[in-house]
Amino acid sequence: MIALDYQPFSIVDDVGFNHFLQVLESWHKIASRKYFTKTILPNIYESTRQKTVISSRIMQFYTFKNLMAHTGEAIKEKFLNMFEILDISHKQIYIVLHDNATNIVKALNDASLPHYGCFTHSIQLVVHDGVLSQRAVINILARCRKIVGWNSSLYMLQRLQKEKMALAADASECSIDHLSANELHLMNKIINALSPIEKVTKSISADSASVSVIISFLRIIRKNLDDHHEDSEINTMKSEMKTSLEKRFAYVERNEKLTLATIFDPRFKNKFLSHPSVGNNVTSLVQAH
Repeated sequence: MIALDYQPFSIVDDVGFNHFLQVLESWHKIASRKYFTKTILPNIYESTRQKTVISSRIMQFYTFKNLMAHTGEAIKEKFLNMFEILDISHKQIYIVLHDNATNIVKALNDASLPHYGCFTHSIQLVVHDGVLSQRAVINILARCRKIVGWNSSLYMLQRLQKEKMALAADASECSIDHLSANELHLMNKIINALSPIEKVTKSISADSASVSVIISFLRIIRKNLDDHHEDSEINTMKSEMKTSLEKRFAYVERNEKLTLATIFDPRFKNKFLSHPSVGNNVTSLVQAH
């Protein structure tokens, strides 16, 4: 109760609690408060710490805007100090997952720790690059935000598309900006381009997701961006997203861990590897592991 329910140590001296124990087991005598503070709780802490060291091989580090002033050197020292306290050696660290802040990347590089940038965060940056590259897309999003506020641009567009008849009917009475047929058509194109990425983001964010899906998901996104038929209105956005995707994920198929994870996944094996050189190295990689 002290460890799980945050009950105070003084509970062992409470009359009601002791009476409750006597009713349950009259022969049982509860230990003193000192015994719990000096022996029981430290033992629980040490046992939990050891289990964490043994079982956890994934260290995740998230940053917030108010922490961005920290330097890479300071973050590196904090990491190394944390590993020392937890008795975690470099050999036990399989991967550190992080966002794409430059100070985090520098800290992990300087500490010689294996690390990957968050896949979802990187994908969102790809979308961001694409949206900002085309003035027509920026304008339609700004127009839509005057009608309704959403954190997700895609969900906002989907909702407005679904309710377009109601919005048109109420536009004059409620002083709502009326979206033209061309704007609605552009909205539909943007939704079609971003929906596959939204599905990938949801899938990779699931508790059961693993790194083996990354290469296959990237192929799905690339295929969607390569499909330019009847998409002249958003070609600039899709082209910039493709460029950003190649830049941010250029390392993927050269990364041994990600490649092996994909190959060992019976759903994918080597079906989604795009470069022949990657396929040629499959046998040697498997034999090495």
